[in-house]
Amino acid sequence: MGLWSNMNVRIKKMDVMDIGLVKWSVLFFTIIIVKLFPQLLRINYSVLIVLVLVCGIRPLFKSWIKKQACPPYRGGQALSISTITNYADLSLIKADKMDKSSY
Repeated sequence: MGLWSNMNVRIKKMDVMDIGLVKWSVLFFTIIIVKLFPQLLRINYSVLIVLVLVCGIRPLFKSWIKKQACPPYRGGQALSISTITNYADLSLIKADKMDKSSY
C-alpha cells in the first residue's frame, strides 16, 4: 500500500472532532514557528492571500462544488432485520457448499 492510500485509510477513521483538533494543533505549531522566526511576520499580505487561495481551491471544490463529492451519511444506522437475515443466509449457503470432509 502506497503512502497516500495508507493516509486515506487512516483519515477515514477520523471524525469531525479529530480533524478540528488537528487544525488547532497546526495553528499552535504555526505560532511556535512564528515566535522562533519573527521575520516571517514581514511577509506581504498579498502573498499570504494567494497562498490561502491556492491551498484552499482543491478542498473547496471537492467538498462544495463537485457533484457527489462525498457519499451519503450512513453513520449511526442500526442493522436492519433484512441485513441480518441476508448475512445469516449467506453463512448458511457457505456452510452448505463446504465439503463435509474438511471438518
